[in-house]
This record gives sequence, C-alpha cells and structure tokens, in this order.
Amino acid sequence: MKITREDIQKEGAEFFLRDHRQKTGSEYKLILLPKAIEILSRYDYNLNIITDQKANYYLKIVAAKVGIKIPLTMHCLRHIKFSFLLKFKHLQIFAA
Repeated sequence: MKITREDIQKEGAEFFLRDHRQKTGSEYKLILLPKAIEILSRYDYNLNIITDQKANYYLKIVAAKVGIKIPLTMHCLRHIKFSFLLKFKHLQIFAA
C-alpha cells in the first residue's frame, strides 16, 4: 500500500487515512495521530512499506552477518517481544 496525500483527509481537527480493503472493496477510515502526520510530512508521504516476505529476507541477511543461528521471521519476533515484556512485568496483567 502506498500512501498519497490524496488518501489523507482532514475532518475538523482530525486527520484520516481513507482506503478500500483489497478483499471486499469496502471503504475503511483510520484516524491518524499528530505524530503520524508529522512523520508523513517529513518523508513527503513516501513511506517504503515492505511486505513480510521482504522483511524476513532482510532479517535473514542481518542474522547471517551477526552470526545468529536461529531462523528469524517477523512472526517469531512478535512473540519474542511479547514474552520479553511479560518477563519485565509490563504486560503481566494479561498473563493472570
């Protein structure tokens, strides 16, 4: 998905990202926080959004360069982050 300036709309004091779902074609609207607008402006609304497959490819390259032997993927990293936070009591309320 490539975000363009035309996708960002302002309603009152809030900014929204409007687009259509690929599978159903139905429209959706996301509220953008001021920090998101700031980041989009800084990069002239040109964010290079990569797929999970491409991110996994880059992770494998980094892992090989630093000597990590286990296979890294975006999926396993999400689980690692959650368990890391649980260990440090940030999310222990969810574990109860």
